[in-house]
Amino acid sequence: MTESSKALFLSYASEDSDAALRICMALRAAGVEVWFDQSELRGGDSWDQRIRRQIRSCALFMPLISARTRVRTEGYFRLEWKLAVDRSHLMVADRAFLVPVAIDGMGAADATVPERFRDLQWMHLPEGMPTPQFIAHITQLLAAASAVSTAPQVSVGHAGAASVPLTPRRSVARYGRRKVLLGAAAVASLALGGAGWLYHRSLATAPVVSSSMSALMQHAAGPGSTGSRPNRAAEPAGASLAVLPFVDMSPEHNQDYFSDGLSEELLNQLAQIKDLRVTGRTSSFSFKGKNEDLRVIGEKLGVNHLLEGSVRKDGKRLRITAQLINAADGTHLWSQTYDRELTDVFAVQEELAKDVSGALSISLGVGEMSRGKGGTTSVDAYDKFLRARALRNRGVARADLLQSAQLFRESLALDPKFARAWSGLYDVLATTLIYVPEKTAATQEEMADASAHIVALAPDAWWTQAMRTDQLTVQHRWLEAEAAANAALAAAPASDYQANYAYSIFLWPVGRAKEAADLWVPVRQVDPLSLNVSYDLQIALCIAGRSDELQAENQRSRGLSGNHASVDAFEMDCFTSLKNAKEPAVKIAARAQLPRDNTALYGSVADKFDSPQAMRAELRRQFNDPSNQNAASMEGIAGFASQFGDKDLALAALRRSYIDLHRTNIGDIWQPWYIGLRSDPRFKDLLRDLKLVDYWRASGNWGDFCKPAGKDDFQCH
Repeated sequence: MTESSKALFLSYASEDSDAALRICMALRAAGVEVWFDQSELRGGDSWDQRIRRQIRSCALFMPLISARTRVRTEGYFRLEWKLAVDRSHLMVADRAFLVPVAIDGMGAADATVPERFRDLQWMHLPEGMPTPQFIAHITQLLAAASAVSTAPQVSVGHAGAASVPLTPRRSVARYGRRKVLLGAAAVASLALGGAGWLYHRSLATAPVVSSSMSALMQHAAGPGSTGSRPNRAAEPAGASLAVLPFVDMSPEHNQDYFSDGLSEELLNQLAQIKDLRVTGRTSSFSFKGKNEDLRVIGEKLGVNHLLEGSVRKDGKRLRITAQLINAADGTHLWSQTYDRELTDVFAVQEELAKDVSGALSISLGVGEMSRGKGGTTSVDAYDKFLRARALRNRGVARADLLQSAQLFRESLALDPKFARAWSGLYDVLATTLIYVPEKTAATQEEMADASAHIVALAPDAWWTQAMRTDQLTVQHRWLEAEAAANAALAAAPASDYQANYAYSIFLWPVGRAKEAADLWVPVRQVDPLSLNVSYDLQIALCIAGRSDELQAENQRSRGLSGNHASVDAFEMDCFTSLKNAKEPAVKIAARAQLPRDNTALYGSVADKFDSPQAMRAELRRQFNDPSNQNAASMEGIAGFASQFGDKDLALAALRRSYIDLHRTNIGDIWQPWYIGLRSDPRFKDLLRDLKLVDYWRASGNWGDFCKPAGKDDFQCH
């Protein structure tokens, strides 16, 4: 713990620790350093002296008052209250440092609170749920008490044997309309949430609300947030556009990342126009560096307009040339050259997007890369951001991931309020958990920090809600996950891949496979050349049992750029399961599945496919092997055990993976190779423990695989 004369001391009874943690994390996210100790080991001379120093020197003392503190006449928090009251009596001017907060119906007139507290102005936070007004008021009080401190510390009592080390943070932007609701379970599950977000691709985009806030999140998501996804705007039959990657014409030809970034920003802005269909990035960028006829590009992408151009960045000067082309005949409809200082890059992006909109006779209502959109006003921070994102888009090479993360950090050092850079950092860190495992502990801590900043800076952003969806599913908080997924999907541009993926992350585990498949068909139409989109559509078709469509989509995807090994292995594995293939086909499919599984597991079973008995024996040995006690290996064992007829082992491995080891890919439980397990009582118990049955009963939507049987039972098929 760091001693500070500019701190806020939060005093609470142990029964109110959840509320204290919510307040603590909200204050941290608002730019104050937090010391928080949840240890039950309190007391002793060392503890006593430390607490006395803190209360004697802190800027604010905040007692949490509730019915729990009312009935307790003794406890460490009572000692803390006495020390604070003694200080306020000794220094009359110090009265303002007492800030009582009631977290239930308790009031200042209650006789059990110190008399000194009764004549103060109390604040009320039901269940300890911080509001923007509360955060603003506390930060103002701290600023008044410590004008010379730019990063005040928060000491959260009680003191104990251990404390969580924390790092300074800067102030963040105002919260906006929605309350910032931060739950205790978030930090513990961030790493798991990140891994779940990496189910079939490496994407990630906040601490989560407590379960008691489900109704609020339903309200935030809008009508129809339970049981059905929101209706996205229908794809227009009229204007459609693909933004091709702008060409780097700089003298050194070393600004490729900048021209790509500009192209992507234009794509994102134009995609906000409800009357314009914009092709997704992957498909548009697949033509980078190719000298293909523009009419052919328009035909392949299914659009009637193309936007292309060039970027010349020379010192502080920037020249952007753009032209709008009729894809049907290749004629130029409009062109414009912009000569600007580099500091005007954001204004140029907005101006260019508006000009293109005007050329298409469409009304455009988007703004520059502003704070409200999670952006920055710093050109240098933006440049670092683009460099980091370019590395991130290259793939999952270890060196690229580490360098990308560092560039995001450098961007944030220049502008700590750059929400999209925090989101980018969270994404690359989530991928680092897999590819740089030796840094797991440090990565998890940094992810927690990034997540808190994201939700504080951009609580209403669709990409924040997409990230929350993943984190909530990891915690089996399905109603809240559905609300977040609805919010993300409703707010995201139609061309964006991540919002649809976030909704799938929710739909797959709860067994709504048909909806997931229907969700991905129009996404494929928007981004037809993306192998990632095709892969997710194939997963959805597999879980939904639509084998003919699966094979057709797999065949179509073979002409797309990318690594097809996992895609083809999955398709074979799924198809043989759906068709109830005989043993030889199962062996072939299982062999195809192996490259997607743990390497150690692959080595142990690679020579056992021709002997089911030997395979089952080896899988049981691997089940007990200490090196396989991780969620991914356990699910791999479960899949092979189910395919090779060992139901008991398959169910035991599934339980260990999903319950004991907190497997994040919960949607895998509905893969067709587990069909034979679904009627087993142990499988039903697993669904109960994952809280899926609670969700089905609460929402009334049982999905595609289960249905209620009487008042208290259910059946799965």
